[in-house]
Amino acid sequence: MNNFPKLKVDLNNPELDIEIDIRKEGTIIFDNRLKRPSGLPIGTSSKDLTKNGTIKLSQKFALYKTSILPYEDSCSVFIPSKPATKSNTNYIKSIEDSLQHLSKLEKDALDEVKKYKIEDSKVS
Repeated sequence: MNNFPKLKVDLNNPELDIEIDIRKEGTIIFDNRLKRPSGLPIGTSSKDLTKNGTIKLSQKFALYKTSILPYEDSCSVFIPSKPATKSNTNYIKSIEDSLQHLSKLEKDALDEVKKYKIEDSKVS
């Protein structure tokens, strides 16, 4: 937090939920305010937080070792062998718009989400 003196964080009443996914291939920030396909690769639009900065921050709070544990999720199951690195959001939106039951699928997925609170290096 020393690098961001103007940043105020209230863990009891967060204004924003951010998930940080650190992997060998790179770091992704998920922000519940993004009004586009989710996931913001570090270094593309975020100038204040680099991959190394994210790693150092996660180490400071004893979260890094947990964050790099391998686990199978929807991203790893369906990842293409040669993923696109310069996605076209208009193209992605047109695909999403063509999916008839997308909102129901999204709702079903969100109903299955499990949230964990990490405080003082303890998960609850």
